[in-house]
Amino acid sequence: MTIIGAPYLASEVSNTASNLLARNVGDVLAHFVHDGRLSIDLNEELDDALIVAGRPAAESKE
Repeated sequence: MTIIGAPYLASEVSNTASNLLARNVGDVLAHFVHDGRLSIDLNEELDDALIVAGRPAAESKE
């Protein structure tokens, strides 16, 4: 699994914001782990909204 983001983001915000960010990231990652294995179900609304890599680009609506 590759997580894309700023490598030192937590050090650039206040301690409280850093703790909240860490908890949110941990909760999102925990959502995708079931029985110790990565589990992604694109039919589930949250999974579908969070997973963007490896999907075809959306077509332009012009």
